[in-house]
Amino acid sequence: MAIWNSYGLLNSKEADETAENTVLWTLQHILRGGPVDDPARCTVERTISYIIKCLSTDNWFNQFPEDVPIMVEEDRWMSPDQIISMACAYKYIKDSDKAARLFAEKLKKHWLTYDNVAQCTNFKRLMQPTAVLTVFTITGSFWAKFALKQALRLSWRYSSDSGKLKAWTIDRALGLGMFGVEDADEIFIRYFNKSTVVHPTVKLIKG
Repeated sequence: MAIWNSYGLLNSKEADETAENTVLWTLQHILRGGPVDDPARCTVERTISYIIKCLSTDNWFNQFPEDVPIMVEEDRWMSPDQIISMACAYKYIKDSDKAARLFAEKLKKHWLTYDNVAQCTNFKRLMQPTAVLTVFTITGSFWAKFALKQALRLSWRYSSDSGKLKAWTIDRALGLGMFGVEDADEIFIRYFNKSTVVHPTVKLIKG
């Protein structure tokens, strides 16, 4: 199985170039201390390069770079997880709020909605509270940071494995100091083992 796609990010399956959460999986790999120094594999530089390729000239982030063929129209919209992973990756790798700042500008202008396709206010694309709080925490809001930490604690205690992994990722990327590096390994394995195909994250954790 090809673990990395042509952009240097983690695949979910063979030859997968359009996995929605490829940035999220790659960021989780980096946060776990995975190898990032091989240009043919995952590198921090290629992660940032991918995020930049998703940015349009009018400062809307798209779900994928323009050269990725989109087979399903709904896949063009930015997901809350993608907003979280791009904003967190840029902050963690570059120590920069640039991506979060661009997200924040659109969220403020469009009433916390993010429709990168029509580029307008669309309440069908209202962003999840965790995505909103993450973006505004990175851009320096004390109240957003306070609310985000409470939300992450609740997610870690009560959410599904998917919610726990998202909470762990945000905490580690933003340096909030609530969860340790190894805290999520068992959850990663349990969550990704539900798939019919062994996810690369499990292979990387098990070595």
